[in-house]
Amino acid sequence: MLSKFNLRWKTLIVMLLVAVLPLLVSMLILSGFTQKQLRASLLQAADKEHDHLAWCQQRAEKLGGGTSKLAPFWYAGSFLIGMTAGLAGDKLSLGFLAETEKQVAEHLDDHLQKLPAADNHSRSILQQMRTDEIRHGENAVRRGAMPLPRPVRALMRLASSVMTRISYRV
Repeated sequence: MLSKFNLRWKTLIVMLLVAVLPLLVSMLILSGFTQKQLRASLLQAADKEHDHLAWCQQRAEKLGGGTSKLAPFWYAGSFLIGMTAGLAGDKLSLGFLAETEKQVAEHLDDHLQKLPAADNHSRSILQQMRTDEIRHGENAVRRGAMPLPRPVRALMRLASSVMTRISYRV
């Protein structure tokens, strides 16, 4: 049986698969991002998300955990959401990205608070991820992100919570 924290790594992997990586990829494919600097910034963020995913997968394996069997479905759903955001235009896409990064950083804060005190390796991974997520969100805002309406933000939070809880068990 996996420890509660090992299962937390499983949910972190799902969070990355669901929230950020497919969102960035699909936004880049379908958006009208014409500014070279903006496109380069998003490509760099996507590259960082690949790093985060690799770190989480390696750490989960080292601790005896794994990924959710539902991860491919979550990835596909997030990719579709990112495509929709990409079609909606740069400002809305960036707004969606900024809010996603904010919620991911909050999720990482929760993991950091519940992390065993002696697990410095996990703590350093999560702190670096949190720093990167905050920077990605700030970059989106600087580049003109449109704030999302409160009901959209609440729906995003609810969907994330449901997927995380399901993935924790499957």
